[in-house]
Amino acid sequence: MAISVFPVEFYAIRSEMDLESVSGLAVPKDEAQCRFLVDHSCTIYKSRPVICRTHGLPLVYMSMESDEYELSLCELNFTEYDFLDFDEENTYPMDRINSQLYQINKNFVATFEDGKYTEQDRIPLKKLIGG
Repeated sequence: MAISVFPVEFYAIRSEMDLESVSGLAVPKDEAQCRFLVDHSCTIYKSRPVICRTHGLPLVYMSMESDEYELSLCELNFTEYDFLDFDEENTYPMDRINSQLYQINKNFVATFEDGKYTEQDRIPLKKLIGG
């Protein structure tokens, strides 16, 4: 899908990516498609953002509607498991991961280009190659 990321992720990806290899990528006809996913392969795989790194994994996060934790996972990845088999030992705590990423980004934007971004700003990944 077309996603946006915190400035700290955007600039980390940009500094690590091979611009020459991705500059000729076609612009998807469907805005929901990721420009960097070509033939089921990620062209920025080594420097992909957190959202892509955790996609499909068993993630635990606090529900927006209640004080309960929810489990999110790709059922195609876990066809042999019962949801009751998941606990804190075999899941990833997304709230903690996102909080850490937020703090890292907050520190990054505080010193980046005289306040060009705020800690809530997000940058579409498509802008990595002028999209």
